[in-house]
Amino acid sequence: MVNSKSDSTQVEFAIKLKNTACLDEVKAKLSNEGNVLNSVFDEGEGRIVIDTQKPWIEIQELLERSGYESALVGFR
Repeated sequence: MVNSKSDSTQVEFAIKLKNTACLDEVKAKLSNEGNVLNSVFDEGEGRIVIDTQKPWIEIQELLERSGYESALVGFR
């Protein structure tokens, strides 16, 4: 059974990215491995909102395995 977007959760993380190349790398990793439907990065706040069907802890582990420190901010 394929989950629909209504089965997804928006999770917000604080994340330290050095530049847009880092953001591109994170988005590619999320897209390939994270079952992410959408992600939006707020550069000014250093936060990324991820629309996913995976548990938040798996997404955080994926971010950190990619070499970026992250912290859960909350759910939307």
